Amino acid sequence: MSGAAPGAAVPPVEVVVPVHQPTRPVGRAVASVLRDPVGAGAIVVAHGLDPRALDAQLGPLAAEAGDRLRVVRLDDGRRSPAGPFNHGIDEVRSEWFAIMGSDDWLEEGALSAWLDHARRAAGAGSGPDVVLAPLRHQSEQDVPTPLPRHGRTAELDVVRDRLLYRTAPLGLLRTAAWRAQGAAFDADVARGVDMETTALLWSSPEIRVDYARHAPRYVIGADATDRVTLAPGPLSEVLHAVRRTAAEPRLLDRPHAVRRALAIKLARIHLMGVAIARTETADVDALTPADAEALHATAHALTGLHPGWPLAFTAADRRLLEACADPQAGPEEIRRAARRRREAGLWARNVPRAPWRALDRESTLVRYLLTARDTRAVAAHRPPGGGGS
Repeated sequence: MSGAAPGAAVPPVEVVVPVHQPTRPVGRAVASVLRDPVGAGAIVVAHGLDPRALDAQLGPLAAEAGDRLRVVRLDDGRRSPAGPFNHGIDEVRSEWFAIMGSDDWLEEGALSAWLDHARRAAGAGSGPDVVLAPLRHQSEQDVPTPLPRHGRTAELDVVRDRLLYRTAPLGLLRTAAWRAQGAAFDADVARGVDMETTALLWSSPEIRVDYARHAPRYVIGADATDRVTLAPGPLSEVLHAVRRTAAEPRLLDRPHAVRRALAIKLARIHLMGVAIARTETADVDALTPADAEALHATAHALTGLHPGWPLAFTAADRRLLEACADPQAGPEEIRRAARRRREAGLWARNVPRAPWRALDRESTLVRYLLTARDTRAVAAHRPPGGGGS
């Protein structure tokens, strides 16, 4: 299981699966890869542990898969998932690769369907460099990111198809394109290791991104209670990747529309997301003065990326975001702004201060409408019984 035998056939796609604890259900993840009819390979990266600790889960699969299953070891002394992902990708020999968390798995036939999309698209032209997978949680709830234009599955536009909302590059990635871009996960952050990487990839004019929206899905497992990227911590650490991404020189050189879309996404999902999480708790110590400073610094970094980012937000959201951006606002002022946001009326929760901005591509109302339309479209394509596993 430790490496590829000389002369072994190269699979059409290999899936990199890092694991840092032998108790993780990595066997489930790898089985979903190896049993796909496409004949995929799996590269398991034993991160900071002896690969033999995985024998109980992977041994039976190795007997079945042979050279299609490789286990490599990485001891880099870091908790960041960037190192094992990068190490595993360096080991890839196939034309396509994918990445997967050890708690996750693929619905039956997912890799075959994604690869079929890529091959059919290539038959009609140059073909994609990325085929994004549809996502669902273990609870069966779909994850509607990105939110493309109606019916759009090929050649997604980074702005018009809201591609930046897909932070994790889950799906198929063309190995040659990844390497030509010099892409790598950011080993200098513990959380958000993919944030800067995918912002650069999705906004690159050299990268074509498709979306296999109605194919079998990538499933986000809910078994783990100790994912590094979800663990609580000081906001200076939690938001570090956001500030790095906003200050990345190559992204600052992107067109106006790209910088605006990225700044809004970072504010909505990350800045406002953590502010809400830290203020909707009875623990007053969940938001400290140092955390407030981290929120201020992050909002300032987003303004450097694009100064007009707050305009698309609803009036209620703006109150909270302005408190996050105000260097004079401490934890209590931010909590008060969050409370006013929760208590706001229907109009303030859905309409920006300038009402015509409700039609903005990035507005809350437009996102609601797109999500509802996407949900209906997905339901119409699902066979009876769902298709989960």
